[in-house]
Amino acid sequence: MPDHDEDIQEVMEEERSRGSRQPTSPEARRERAKRLRDARKLLEQGTEADVRAAIRAAGIRAGSPEAERILRVWRENRQLWK
Repeated sequence: MPDHDEDIQEVMEEERSRGSRQPTSPEARRERAKRLRDARKLLEQGTEADVRAAIRAAGIRAGSPEAERILRVWRENRQLWK
C-alpha cells in the first residue's frame, strides 16, 4: 500500500505543477506587465487605428481571422471601459 500512496502523491504534485505558469525571469514578468498595461490603455482610450497598429506590431497579418477576432473582442469590450 505505501507504493500506492506515493504514486498518488506523485501524480497530484505533477498535476498541480501543470497549472497556469507565470514567467519566472524578472524580464519576462516586466514584459508581461507592459503588455497588460498596453492592452488596458487600448481598451480605455485607444482608437481602432491604434488597435490595428498594435496588431501589425505583433506580427499578425491584417485581415487574418486572428486580427479580425482581436478587433471584434476590442469593439465588444471597449464599451465596458468607458
